[in-house]
Amino acid sequence: MKKITDYLKVETVNLNLEAKDKKAVLKELFEQLQNSSEITDKSKCYEDLLEREKLGSTGIGEGFAIPHAKSDFVKELIMTVGISKNPIEYDAVDGKPVNIFFMFLSPNELSQEYLILLAKISRFIREPNFKSELLSAKSKEEIAEILLSKEED
Repeated sequence: MKKITDYLKVETVNLNLEAKDKKAVLKELFEQLQNSSEITDKSKCYEDLLEREKLGSTGIGEGFAIPHAKSDFVKELIMTVGISKNPIEYDAVDGKPVNIFFMFLSPNELSQEYLILLAKISRFIREPNFKSELLSAKSKEEIAEILLSKEED
């Protein structure tokens, strides 16, 4: 079984998102991933992401959102992380603004890996110090180290 960090594109992690609203966050996070060789059609993959968000907000509460989509226009499951110093209104289930975002894109045929990744992130989010650890991270590599340490717990 792959680790979450096997999917993470560390070079795309953004510790200082500039977006001020939900639509801008989705665009900024996607732009971080769009030049990955795994994405075969940027505009169609982005459309799939926006369509998924229309089904229901991926803001899961407690300051976290997990925008994600399955698409025919991505070859491998890829993920990025974005952190906003100023929480953003995101239509989260608890009504609270969001400042930590995990975005991932998956080929349609990797449904099992997709669900496992979603479950892992959801489990990490329930851990008491996870949010503060991510918010205090000083580098992209530190984000990867935090995620890796959670898998080893």
